[in-house]
Amino acid sequence: MILSHGPSNSLSNGRSNLNNVNCTEDRVIQVDVGSRDHPKSISMSESLSFTEREELIGLMWEYIDVFVWNYKDMPDLDLQIAIHQLNIKPDVKPVKQQNVDFDLTS
Repeated sequence: MILSHGPSNSLSNGRSNLNNVNCTEDRVIQVDVGSRDHPKSISMSESLSFTEREELIGLMWEYIDVFVWNYKDMPDLDLQIAIHQLNIKPDVKPVKQQNVDFDLTS
């Protein structure tokens, strides 16, 4: 898996500012720090040394109870906050918006 990260493109006056964007790509590996019955997957950079990976996994194990892996881990969570709903009228036809073409050459 490859993750891209870096500053996002900033928009001002409808134009994209790509002059000062420095993006990088990291290959990541998936590591399961859970059990067979309750897998808990984390992603870490493939570029980490073996020692750094071991230290990160050890840190995750040390604080495994601090992280939330699913909604069952949060029994007091108000579902009105956690569930996203779109207020769409079923009898109204969706309208496709016009495409916007940004001039990236200037």
